[in-house]
Amino acid sequence: MGEAERSFLREGELAGAPYRLGVPHQLQRGLAGTRVGRGVGSSLEFLDHREYQPGDDIRHINWQALARSDRLSIKLFREEISPHADVLFDTSASMDLPGTPKGRAALGLTALLAKAADNAGFTCTPWRIAAGCERVRDGHLPPSAWEGIDLAAGEDGGEALARLPPAWRPHGLRVLISDLLWATDPAAMLRLLAHQAAAVLVVQVLAQSELQPDFQGNIRLIDRETGREEEVFLDQAAIARYQAHLARHQDHWLLACRRVGATLVTIVAERLVADWKPTPIVEQQFLTTA
Repeated sequence: MGEAERSFLREGELAGAPYRLGVPHQLQRGLAGTRVGRGVGSSLEFLDHREYQPGDDIRHINWQALARSDRLSIKLFREEISPHADVLFDTSASMDLPGTPKGRAALGLTALLAKAADNAGFTCTPWRIAAGCERVRDGHLPPSAWEGIDLAAGEDGGEALARLPPAWRPHGLRVLISDLLWATDPAAMLRLLAHQAAAVLVVQVLAQSELQPDFQGNIRLIDRETGREEEVFLDQAAIARYQAHLARHQDHWLLACRRVGATLVTIVAERLVADWKPTPIVEQQFLTTA
């Protein structure tokens, strides 16, 4: 793990300090731990009665039941459980686009969300998509202390995710951070992400030059993941065709997200690292100020 990746994580962790991770109210129904669990605990939600036993907390004695039946019983309440978030981030080569802050934005945003999860009382497991989905080493520590993260270390993120998905926790929040420039079917990816999840947030991180190429003429294109090179001539017509193709690709992801109730936002890397304000995520109510 290089010093660059460490600095990106540190930067994102600092940026996450004002935020709290959450789930929009309309999506909270299936989120385990936002309120209570199924077992007995100390929440305020009533669960059941049982007969009083020596050692029970007398504050929970049901005095009304005693008056009716002349028997001591206590009230049981549901347990409180910390909600959980699984945060997956793509480390395929396309995420480390030369001349852009794309990798910095993606890795920093991962750290920002992990910090926001901690601020909100979530447990959080970070996963990196490389040869498969791997737990981040020391992922239980603050993001600046994570180990084993190398940008541009993985293959196509979609293929890796499909081949070896993470063993994530049911009924939690799942966040995917990627450029989504995958050949895999978005619908299949979203079914995988949404299975037994309470809510899914997909964050597409793109560089400004990927959205609006600012170069023309004879260009050599190099595929970051395969190394394949191709000489092309770019003019306004070619750029327009590229942008139309990208828009269709994004529409496919948006449709797949809607079918499973997931939320999709796009973040421009240059805008994010300018002030570290993840406005699109805040607008969707997955982040609030602490």
